[in-house]
Amino acid sequence: MNGSQNLRTLLRLDGEHPCPADGNLHRLILSEYERGYVANWRAPSPISSCRLKAVELLKNSASPQHEYILAVVVDSNDHTVGYIRLERTDVSRSVLSPTRCRSPASSTSHSSSDLPPAVHRISIYNDEPPRDGARVVYSYTWLDAGRRPSLVELAAVVVAIHEDKQCYWYAGMLMYAIVGEDVKGLVSSAAVQYPDNEQGGRIMVKANKAGTFATLFRIVTTQDISAEHARLEPALKAKKTAFHEQLAAYRHDLLHRVQFERTSPEDLERLQDEFKSRDETRVSG
Repeated sequence: MNGSQNLRTLLRLDGEHPCPADGNLHRLILSEYERGYVANWRAPSPISSCRLKAVELLKNSASPQHEYILAVVVDSNDHTVGYIRLERTDVSRSVLSPTRCRSPASSTSHSSSDLPPAVHRISIYNDEPPRDGARVVYSYTWLDAGRRPSLVELAAVVVAIHEDKQCYWYAGMLMYAIVGEDVKGLVSSAAVQYPDNEQGGRIMVKANKAGTFATLFRIVTTQDISAEHARLEPALKAKKTAFHEQLAAYRHDLLHRVQFERTSPEDLERLQDEFKSRDETRVSG
């Protein structure tokens, strides 16, 4: 991989491995779009050409059981530039330590306020991360490059879906929001087992025997995924619109100043200094 075109470099993140700054995904992406407008207002930032090519829902079968999302990011030439891992994790543990969360069986009968305190962890990788025993339960690939979600769209999903519920609910809702309606009909080939919480969690169901993605989501969470998505959709649409409007307004303002020669070299230098200041405060923000 070209070092200048890997994901952590494109987002101006230090090092090769995830760090707490990764959690500011939406700020990283939006500021990089804006930086690109300052550096070359006629052309988009390289990060704006990046898209999600594939997304997976994985399950760690070791104890404690845990689900997470892994997205594959490619550039405009269809070259993989990195990976983004999304998950719910117990806040009592380090954000970079192995993840723990309550099992679906124990969390279904409680409200979300009864769950352990949690954060929604984001980990950004240049190279494919180790699976550490996790197995792919569902996967989806966008064969049509024109339908692939942008990183701005991913950032909006991550910000909008933040409820503190069980791991499977969080991973399942992320998968639905990222992929769309196509996800409901996916069928798993994995033999990993889940408690049938519609039956009180007394029996186990294998993913490859449960039927579709939507069916297994209901079995594990006792929730209808279409109804859950409909409940969250207004917030999701609002966040996507807000991000796009923010970028459009910023670019329109910059183009206006350039067009009327109101952007002097000193002004551009000042804008660059503003971005540098953002970089220095990114972790604390």
